[in-house]
Order: sequence, then structure tokens, then C-alpha cells
Amino acid sequence: MIPAMFMRITMGRTRSGCWEEFEAAYRAHIEGRVAPGLRARWLVRSTSDANAFFTISLWYSVADLENYERSDAVRREVLRHISPLLDGVSTAHHCAVRHDMPLSARELTEIFLPSGQIRDGGVGIEGAPL
Repeated sequence: MIPAMFMRITMGRTRSGCWEEFEAAYRAHIEGRVAPGLRARWLVRSTSDANAFFTISLWYSVADLENYERSDAVRREVLRHISPLLDGVSTAHHCAVRHDMPLSARELTEIFLPSGQIRDGGVGIEGAPL
């Protein structure tokens, strides 16, 4: 049986001129954070709008994803560093991953990185380095 996977995709915009500060805050306060049920996560910047971004995270269950979103750690540590750098409202979508998609976090990571290179220090299944 193929295990269920869920993805959280957030669309947002940084304030003009704040991308570098936003990316640094993301790396410092989100990227390496381990959460129960988190398989992998990415920050993606638009190539057509320098202030637009997407965050993509892969989860074992919707419950794990929602528990993370509602956690004190997100409110206290993440939002206080990220929110001042945002322009407008960010929108998050909870999605079920289709079963015809790659099944492992490593396979998904290879899709998102050029030439299948795995970035040193990336976070994979249950916080294991990729």
C-alpha cells in the first residue's frame, strides 16, 4: 500500500527590497526546524516576480501539518521573525499528494534541485539530513 502524503503550499510576497532578509529569516527560523510528521520543505522564489515566494512542505498526515501550524513554536519563533517582512496576506493550501507522484522525500528533492544535486544540510524524513 502506498503511504498517504500531504503538502502545504504557501503563496506570499515579501516587502519590496526585503528578499535577502526574508530568506535569511526563513533559513534561520524555519528551514532546519524539525516537526513531527514533516518529511521535507522548500522555499521557492518566483522568477517572474522578485517579491513572490512559495513554501512547500511535505507531511505524513494533515493532523501533523495542522498541529505544526497551530503550535506555540510557530507563533513565538517563526511568525515574529517572518511577518514583518511580508507584504499583504500569505495564503496556505493543504493538498493531498497524488499517488502517481514520486514517493520518497529524496525523489521529490531531486525534482526541485538542478541535476539531482542534494543540498548539504537539507532536512528530510523525520528531520534526517538529506
